[in-house]
Amino acid sequence: MDVNTKDGKGRIPIHYATYSKQHEITQILLQPGSEIDTVDNYGGTPFFYLLLKHESGQNKMLLDFFLNNKVNLNINACGESIFNHALTSRDKWLLEKLISKGADIGQGVLLHNPLDHSIAELVKIGVDKEKIIYALKNIILILMSN
Repeated sequence: MDVNTKDGKGRIPIHYATYSKQHEITQILLQPGSEIDTVDNYGGTPFFYLLLKHESGQNKMLLDFFLNNKVNLNINACGESIFNHALTSRDKWLLEKLISKGADIGQGVLLHNPLDHSIAELVKIGVDKEKIIYALKNIILILMSN
């Protein structure tokens, strides 16, 4: 079976496994050659769908796999922020991991300023202030280089 075969929605089996919280199946599908950052017709990747359904404290091994394999950490093809979807889980460990991997906390489509929203939520959740400062410094460096 080719784990990279797309259906009519542009999805491969791992899209469905991550979205439906079938973590054991997801791990089976994560074989050498799996296209783990495949974008479907709706702009979503398997990692994006994993974050949509993530609950704090769950599946650190699976999240680590994606984070250590250079998946898109910023916005999906529809402009939705990966980081802001992760914020909904209120998982301090995950948020700190995303920051340490370089996720942009100031991008994405929200009803108000995504940067203000991200910082406020990180403080409420109790994310280490040094990690927040690190993320802000990265944003400043990006802005200065443009």
